[in-house]
Amino acid sequence: MTTPPPPPPYGPPPGPPHQPGYQQPGPYPQAGPYPYPPQPQQGPDVPPGPPAPPRRSSALGVTSLIITIAMTVLTSILAFWLAVVTIGTAASGPKPVPPIGVGVMVGGIVLVIIGLVLAIVAIATRRGRAPGIAGLIIGLLSWPLASVAGLFGYLTTL
Repeated sequence: MTTPPPPPPYGPPPGPPHQPGYQQPGPYPQAGPYPYPPQPQQGPDVPPGPPAPPRRSSALGVTSLIITIAMTVLTSILAFWLAVVTIGTAASGPKPVPPIGVGVMVGGIVLVIIGLVLAIVAIATRRGRAPGIAGLIIGLLSWPLASVAGLFGYLTTL
C-alpha cells in the first residue's frame, strides 16, 4: 500500500513574491470659485395636499368615562347593599330581594354597557381616545368590582 500525497497548503496560490498595487495620484489642485451666479431652484408646480382634518371634540370619550365611573361606583355600592340586605344576619335568616334594588342594579348594568359602547366608538373615531380607553377599562372592571363588593357585603353578615 502506498500513502497518498499530502494535501496542498491553504492560502493564496503561489505567485510572484510582491505585486505593486494601484498607486494613488497625488493631491488634487484646489478648485477656484464657481464662475456662475447661483440659479433659483424651483420644483414643479404641485398643488398642496389635502388639509389636515379638524380636531374632533373629545366629548364622547369624556362622556363614556363619566358614565362608566358613575355606574361602576353605583353597582358596586348596590351589590354590597343587596348582599347585606338579602343575606341578613344569621339570627334573622335570608330575606327576599327588594325589587327596587334589582331594578337599579339592572339599570346600572345597562348604563355600564352603554358606556362601554360609547368608549369603543370614541376610541375608533378618535373623539376622545384617551378618556375612551380609560372608560373601556373601567367599564370592563365594573363587573368584577361589583362582584367583590357583593362578596364583602356577604362576608360582613357572617
